[in-house]
Amino acid sequence: MDKIKRLAVGQQVRLIFGLICAILVAIGLFLFFSLRAIERHNEELQTQILREWKLSNALSHNLRLAQIEVFQHVQTQDSEEMKRHDQTISSMKEADEKRWNDYGTAADNEREAQLYARALQAQKKYWEQTELLLALSRVNRDAEARELAFSKQAPAYEEYQKVINDIADWTAKEGGEMAVASTRLIVRTRTVGDTLVGLAILITIGTGLALVGVARRLKEDNIVLQTEIAERKLVEEEIERLRIEHKTILDSVSKGVHWIDVEGRVKFENPAATKMLGYETTELLGKPAHLTMHHSHADGSPYPVSECPIHATMNDGVIRRVKDEVFWRKDGTSFPVEYTSTPVRDENGHLAGVVVVFTDITERKRIEARLFQSQKMETVGKLAGGV
Repeated sequence: MDKIKRLAVGQQVRLIFGLICAILVAIGLFLFFSLRAIERHNEELQTQILREWKLSNALSHNLRLAQIEVFQHVQTQDSEEMKRHDQTISSMKEADEKRWNDYGTAADNEREAQLYARALQAQKKYWEQTELLLALSRVNRDAEARELAFSKQAPAYEEYQKVINDIADWTAKEGGEMAVASTRLIVRTRTVGDTLVGLAILITIGTGLALVGVARRLKEDNIVLQTEIAERKLVEEEIERLRIEHKTILDSVSKGVHWIDVEGRVKFENPAATKMLGYETTELLGKPAHLTMHHSHADGSPYPVSECPIHATMNDGVIRRVKDEVFWRKDGTSFPVEYTSTPVRDENGHLAGVVVVFTDITERKRIEARLFQSQKMETVGKLAGGV
């Protein structure tokens, strides 16, 4: 129980719900398979009893028909009709033997085995007496002699019929036993099912009480969670407001701004930067920064990347300001810039990249060149006037 208390509220609810579901599923499966077992057992017994019942009826019917054929055989004086009766009786005898073979295959208990043994003896005696009667009927035309032979065959018929009737009675008894067995299985299944249902009710009551405590804790936790969500929403709104303000400021400044990650790729650029570099909006995002920052000295001679101020800031995290370097536009032309590289760190204090703020100083260079040229001409003029 202590382990359950240490679980989160949601986990407790899922655990208790899963426990109840498992119990109900177990009860359902038990009842399902129990009823299926009863159904299969009944089907097997019904099939077997129906088969035995059909066999006993067929045997009894076949025996009565055979006895009628025998009686007609004894009574007739026509040799052709006698042959026809002989053929009919022979086919009935074959059918009789085949049905007993089927019954012997179906017999699966001691009582049926005993009845089967008695039936075979009665069958053998009946057909022996019948063959003797038919033989006497064929050679003796005296009616009294045939009737005397018939009276000796009749007890064998009655004995044989009695055994078949005993088998039919046993089959009916088996049907009654099947009903009793099915009733017992149903009662047993109902008893176990009622026990399991009672157990499930007890567990459900216990888990219901536990759920009351869980619901109370859930309500308390929900209040705390709603407070945290409200506070977090205020923080997120403030962050979004600051982000919009910062973006507005960055978009409005005339200086170019690049944020370069530790892998040297551009992660952010403001409109002024893309305009000065001749790129479309967001075109530089994710691309290497060296596409635009091919640094060179003021005289145009390049220097290694290892000497690049931005690269140095990336390595040592020191702010650097460069007054006179050259950046490259998309069309391949260059322009002089002045920039500052400032390191950016994440919440853990690790270096996350460098922010480069740069200014196109082309116009300033032109003004400085004109001033230099003007001063130079003025100096030359003074020297010429002095001469």
